[in-house]
Amino acid sequence: MGCTDKVFCEKLIMLSTESLIAFTTIMDCGSFTAAADKLGVTASNVSRSLAQLEKQLGVRLLTRTTRRLDLTAEGAWLLERAA
Repeated sequence: MGCTDKVFCEKLIMLSTESLIAFTTIMDCGSFTAAADKLGVTASNVSRSLAQLEKQLGVRLLTRTTRRLDLTAEGAWLLERAA
């Protein structure tokens, strides 16, 4: 994946800054709750921002379990460029 795909590149241009900040903060903090605390919003707000970002891109950025968050290949690609 990358900006060799015209449709994907157009989607990247349309991303909201709020959603990208939520995504990078989730990964920096390691949890939705910690990211929410850092951003001064609710965990559900952070979750909605991530869901919106994933919907806009049409890909899953994280795999979630009750104990951990793991980046997908697409999530790693985006995080590297968003940081």
